[in-house]
Amino acid sequence: MIKILFVDDEPNVLDGLRRMLHSMAGVWDMRFLTDPFEALQAIQDCFFDIIVSDLRMPEMDGAVLLQEVRHRSPETVRIALSGYSDQASTLRAVSQMHQFLAKPCAPDELIAILNRATVLGNLLTNKRLKRILSEMESLPSLVTLYDDIVQELERPEPSAPFVGELIARDAAMSAKVLQLVNSALFGLPNIVSDPVHATLLLGLDTLHALVFSIKIFDQFTAETVGGLSVPDLWNHCVSVARLAKRIAMAQSAPDAVAETAFLGGLLHDIGKIVLATDTPELYANVLSESQHDHAAIISLEESALGGNHAEVGGYLMGLWGFSEPIIEAIYMHHDPAKSPSTSFGALAAVHVANGLCHLLKEPEASLNNTIDHAFLERLGLNRQVPIWMDLATQTLGKENDT
Repeated sequence: MIKILFVDDEPNVLDGLRRMLHSMAGVWDMRFLTDPFEALQAIQDCFFDIIVSDLRMPEMDGAVLLQEVRHRSPETVRIALSGYSDQASTLRAVSQMHQFLAKPCAPDELIAILNRATVLGNLLTNKRLKRILSEMESLPSLVTLYDDIVQELERPEPSAPFVGELIARDAAMSAKVLQLVNSALFGLPNIVSDPVHATLLLGLDTLHALVFSIKIFDQFTAETVGGLSVPDLWNHCVSVARLAKRIAMAQSAPDAVAETAFLGGLLHDIGKIVLATDTPELYANVLSESQHDHAAIISLEESALGGNHAEVGGYLMGLWGFSEPIIEAIYMHHDPAKSPSTSFGALAAVHVANGLCHLLKEPEASLNNTIDHAFLERLGLNRQVPIWMDLATQTLGKENDT
């Protein structure tokens, strides 16, 4: 049974959570504590799958508590609970928490978020990789871009749009700002998929705190790690994102699906950065053996590293609180047949966009090896492939012209 620990110094809040989650009593083993020190002892005595902690507590604030949980039980999913008015303390806790919940939280929303966290374990079975991902505060970014951001933020009148453009050129920083903007901390009604827009919404004061005080961005020391060219990878992700959105729009999908397709495409290969950073020599061997065979790379990653980049990326973005359609698009982008879906969605758009981008960039690739036609047949969409191919040619051609 999934074990969840709730910590809040206000007994009334805990009583409200008990009532709110009464229907889950037979599904989850829940414990409610007012004392953060007692919570640490409980963590020490027993493994909890999830901890949900208030941030403002007099004896020990939530950021410190979650930091201690991160060290003592790194595989525990850490969720912060706070009010919108307490943004400063929430930002201090950013590097220690996986997700943020706002007070008050509707029962259905809380149950959905906790349910999503409880099924994360099914996405990745390798315990070592789970531990690494759960401890991960940020993903490494290109040092040149990081330096440019620092330099711009230190100017007397920094330009938020320019900082946003710099962040949009880096997968790791984009993932982090999109995680924050799409969290309950900002309470936005729609998904934000554009890193530049996300940066503008965060604002320069928040960005300054994130970069200089909280230091949520890490840095690569070189542009190539584990045989992986990070700029090339990010250019590919941007191409997939743009094409996935165009495919969704061509299918007359709702705006929310198109934005989800863009975001799923943008982050679909984020797991490669994790694997290449974690074991660079092994990952270089994987890339060398695969010879750019994108069907073979999955099995080679699993054999050498105990997990593949799609699983790792889906698991990490799930930890960071991204929505289920985005997680699915990342986790299944190489194997969409795993999805029970029978209709077009973000997963289909990202899978096709990824395959077509590889096909157009690599002449030796085969359409049959890059796209799952059986999956598209199930959705009744195989006849759309030539149309999507034209969109891919137009999209990549425009990118090459700029």
